[in-house]
Amino acid sequence: MELNRRNTQCDCRVAGTVLGSIGILISIGCGLLFTYVFLSMGANDFGLAVAAIAVLNCVASIVWIWGISKKKIGFLTASIIWWIVPLCVCLLFLIIYISVSDDNASNTSHKRDSLAQFFESLFNMVAISGTAFCLIFYIVAVVCFIKIRASIRKSRSENLRLGISYTAACTKNPDFHIY
Repeated sequence: MELNRRNTQCDCRVAGTVLGSIGILISIGCGLLFTYVFLSMGANDFGLAVAAIAVLNCVASIVWIWGISKKKIGFLTASIIWWIVPLCVCLLFLIIYISVSDDNASNTSHKRDSLAQFFESLFNMVAISGTAFCLIFYIVAVVCFIKIRASIRKSRSENLRLGISYTAACTKNPDFHIY
């Protein structure tokens, strides 16, 4: 049974480290891509916001990996708390975009050119798949966090029990006479 628990602990750490590495790569890639797109479109505020979120996500992923390697629950908790922010932003953006695009689709009766339709469908695909990725990423991170936290707490409690030492009382003490 002990071997099985250690394998689970190792699997969770490996999965968590892979998750953090994917988070770093995705943060850098998407941050650069979307920042470039927004800045080239003239939406400087959105470009800077995306760049800031990407940098903070990258830092959160580094903190996540550091917390796993040093067995620090606080670092893992900080990353989990931060990662909920981009997830909420993605969900809010998707909800707003869907409601606005439904209003625009019902108001436009004329046909649009095929290039505009292509870019709209591409944007829809990116928005929906990006939000789905954020949601799956966060769920996997929470599952890894729960298992890693439990294994860290269990190993700490085992280490505390093993660190207790008992010393026999001395039999002759000149300051303390019983008889």
